[in-house]
Amino acid sequence: MIRSRHVVVPWLMLLPAIAHGDAYVPAAPDQIPGYFAQPMPCKIDHDGLTQVKCDGQLLEKKSLRELSILRNTIYARYGWDGYRKPWLRDYFHAQPWFKPNPKFSYKLLSDVDKKNAHIVAAREQSLTSTELTRMRDDLFAHHGKLWGDKFEFRLKNGKTVKACSPPKNVADDESEQDGDYEPNDCRYAKEKWFKPNPKFTEAELTADEKIELGLLARAMGEFALDSTQREKSASSLDRILKPEELRQLSLRDLRLLRNTIYA
Repeated sequence: MIRSRHVVVPWLMLLPAIAHGDAYVPAAPDQIPGYFAQPMPCKIDHDGLTQVKCDGQLLEKKSLRELSILRNTIYARYGWDGYRKPWLRDYFHAQPWFKPNPKFSYKLLSDVDKKNAHIVAAREQSLTSTELTRMRDDLFAHHGKLWGDKFEFRLKNGKTVKACSPPKNVADDESEQDGDYEPNDCRYAKEKWFKPNPKFTEAELTADEKIELGLLARAMGEFALDSTQREKSASSLDRILKPEELRQLSLRDLRLLRNTIYA
């Protein structure tokens, strides 16, 4: 009996260690770029349109792609690996701190995690059509895109010219200027960083920029894949879509794509 007691006790002492070894241990917060162990310094204002205001414009300056990564980093820390978007899966699988957790549960998230995820999601959903359009145009403008949308003026001699402001010899009753509208070519010409590129094509965009355009298109109510091969509904329906492409789509996009066929 004494011998058995001496044998059993060490095994009982090992049981907590064995159980602990089976548990998923998330990476330390300081090892994860973009992860906030404390509540984000942001407030959500629901007065009229939803607005997210953060200290130092923490979220306001981020692209949709960056916001998506920031939100999903919260889940990835606990091993979530069910990403529908290949680009998101590839991103996290390339992170040294990421470890898939087959037993992932949202219950693993702390109250701070849930609050931060809600703040980021609110920012993603709060962007207006005007803001989304500006984000898209800014992306193109950084590659020097020209829209050819300057105002057209008719001169006194009957000729027409395109310009950002009326020429001196413009006909008094001929002006395309309309209220506060400002053509993109005129707006970006004022920016010191803007360098016109008449030969610009989307082939010049990086893979991350194409992902961003796909996210922007979706946020503006269009259908687009978040990939380097961006496609909208019209061109996508000219061929048979592959199952792996459909798996990338949300329920919203699948409904939109299906109804585009009838439309």
